[in-house]
Amino acid sequence: MWRVAWLCLRLAPFALTSLTAVWLLTLSPFTDPIVQRGSEQLRLHLDTMMQREVTPDWLAAEAEVALQAEDLDRMRLILDLANEFGHSLPPNLLDRIAAFEAERSGLIARGLSCGRCAIDLKSCESLAQMGLCGMTFEMTPAGDLNAVRRAGVVYLEGGSVDRLDLGLAVLGLGATTATMGTGGSSYTVKIATTLVRAARRVGTLTPALARRLAGLVQGAVKWGRMGDLVRLRIGPEEMIDIAKLDELSVIGRSLSDVARNTSAADAIALMKFVDEPKDAARLAQVSDAAGPATRSRLEVLGKRRVFSAAVRLGDLAISTAAALGLLIFQVAGFIGQQLGNQLLHFLRRLLRPKQRPLP
Repeated sequence: MWRVAWLCLRLAPFALTSLTAVWLLTLSPFTDPIVQRGSEQLRLHLDTMMQREVTPDWLAAEAEVALQAEDLDRMRLILDLANEFGHSLPPNLLDRIAAFEAERSGLIARGLSCGRCAIDLKSCESLAQMGLCGMTFEMTPAGDLNAVRRAGVVYLEGGSVDRLDLGLAVLGLGATTATMGTGGSSYTVKIATTLVRAARRVGTLTPALARRLAGLVQGAVKWGRMGDLVRLRIGPEEMIDIAKLDELSVIGRSLSDVARNTSAADAIALMKFVDEPKDAARLAQVSDAAGPATRSRLEVLGKRRVFSAAVRLGDLAISTAAALGLLIFQVAGFIGQQLGNQLLHFLRRLLRPKQRPLP
C-alpha cells in the first residue's frame, strides 16, 4: 500500500503536467499564436526601443548628415527627437540648423515656393510645406484635374503617359462625383487615390505597391471611354468600374487612419514602408499607438522592427509552449534518472570485490 502511494506521489507532477499540456492543446493555441498588441502596449514598447537608439552621439551624427544633405525634414525630425528624449545637440550644430531654416523660411521665398508646391508636389521643400500647400490643393478635384492636364500635355508632346498617375486621377474624380451607395466608399477611394498619386510624384511609392495598384487601376478604369470623357460626353463617374474598387477602398481606409493620426504629408512619406495592403493595415495600427511620432519611430527603428513590435505571442500559446517544455524536461529527467540508476547499479557490481571460495 505504501509502495503504491509512494509511486503515485512520484508520478503526480508528470501526470499533472501531461494533463495540463493535453488540455491546452485541445484549445488550439497554435492556430493563431500571434496577437496584436494593444495601442498602449505598443506605444510603451516603441518608446523603450527608441530610448535605446536615440543617444546624444546618434543625434549629433544624424544632424550632421541632414545638414550635409540639406534635408530640412530630417533636421526637424532630429530636433523633435532631441527634445522628446531630453538630449541636447552641440551649440554649433544648433546654430547651423537655425541659419539653414532662416534661409528657407523667408516670407517671399516661402510664398513663391508654396505656389510651386501646390502645382507640383515634387517642388515642395518640406513635409510641412507639402501638407500646407500641396495636399490642400491635391485633396480637391483641382488636384485630379491637374494630373489629367499633365497627362494631356505629355500625350500631345508624344511622350509616354503615366497610366497609373492618370488612372488614379480619373478614379479620384469619379469618387468625388459618383454616388457609390455610401459616402464612406467614395471618401476612402478618394483618399487612397490622392495619397498614392502624391506618393508616386514625390518618390515614396514602393515598386511593389505600384505594380499592385497598376493592376487595380487597369481593371477599375474604363480606358475605352477616355475619348468620351475628354469630349465631355460622359462624367468621370462613368469611367469607373465600382465592383473593382474593393481592395483600393481597403487600402484607402488604412491610409485615411494614418493621415488622421499623423498628417497627410506624413502619410505620404510613410508610404515608402508599404509594399502591400497588409503593410498599410500594420502602418495604421502603429499610427494608432504612436500618433504624430509614427514617422520618427519608423525612420529610426526601421519597418521590420516596428511592424514586429506590433505583434506578440498570445498568452495561450506561451502557456502551452511552457507546459510542453516542462513535460519534455520531466520525461528527459525521468529517463536520465533511470539510465543513471542502471549505470550505477552496473558499476557497483563491476567494482564489488569477488569472494574467494572457501578451501
